[in-house]
Amino acid sequence: MKKYLLLIFLFTALNGVGQSWCPAGSQWHYSHVGMTAGGYVVLQYSGDTLIENQLAQKLKRDRFLYNYLTSDFLSEDLGYEFTYEDNGVVYTRLNNAWDTLYNFNAAIGDWWFMSAPSQWADLVKTTVVAEGTKVINGEERPYKVVDFGEEAGSSLEQDTIVLGIGSINGYLTHFDNFIGMIDGHVAGPFRCYSNDNFSLYQYPSAPPCEFIVSTNELDAQPAMHVYPNPCQDILYVELDPSFHLIEIFDSSGRLVQSVRPTNTGNASPIDLSSCLPGVYFIKASSLNRGERVNRVIR
Repeated sequence: MKKYLLLIFLFTALNGVGQSWCPAGSQWHYSHVGMTAGGYVVLQYSGDTLIENQLAQKLKRDRFLYNYLTSDFLSEDLGYEFTYEDNGVVYTRLNNAWDTLYNFNAAIGDWWFMSAPSQWADLVKTTVVAEGTKVINGEERPYKVVDFGEEAGSSLEQDTIVLGIGSINGYLTHFDNFIGMIDGHVAGPFRCYSNDNFSLYQYPSAPPCEFIVSTNELDAQPAMHVYPNPCQDILYVELDPSFHLIEIFDSSGRLVQSVRPTNTGNASPIDLSSCLPGVYFIKASSLNRGERVNRVIR
């Protein structure tokens, strides 16, 4: 009996250690740029579900935007992605069927087809053209460079996929990336990834995970840092001295509070103790550097 229980324990432990795709706390951030609004998309593991006798991960999708024309803040519920991993192959749910998303067993020259929504191609051929390992957060992780050509309906024709993270150039799915200067129908370039046992990995040239938008396209530096996020009562906002106004909006776009930054080189404290728990947008304005917007959770 003891031997039987020990075998069960070892089997469970080995399976837990071997879970490389979507462990607890997995969260991805991607940029999103539209015709009139910009921001980011969060993809977050939110539990498991059974689809056609297959246990799969539910990845909740939410988009947070700032409209350049109306100065409104927008939050959109984009539903779910569904994925699962089996022996080094990650599958995603497309067109009511399971499809190969990433194949980490594929060698150089190997390829697989992935379906795509009808507005793009019917099939996207994904070919491995290079492979190797990357050290991320002190861990060595295998990667594949894949080419999926013009059939993907995207200006991103090559991508790098990393074990446990997926695409580090575009969105989760190859067909839904940027087309010229406009992102696909869900999201565009990858920003960052983390999980409960893996600290934040941010792509070197990407904006901070929850940086929404800079309205001055010539200024690539966010010049704004907010912490802690989530926060309890006091939020701190660090700004370039050129910023003269900080405004706090709730998720409906209503102005909750406005303050003048300290402009002394120190962070400006903002008291949110009277605000209800929820999502808030922090907007900082500058006459010569445009606007910066970040999302915070109280």
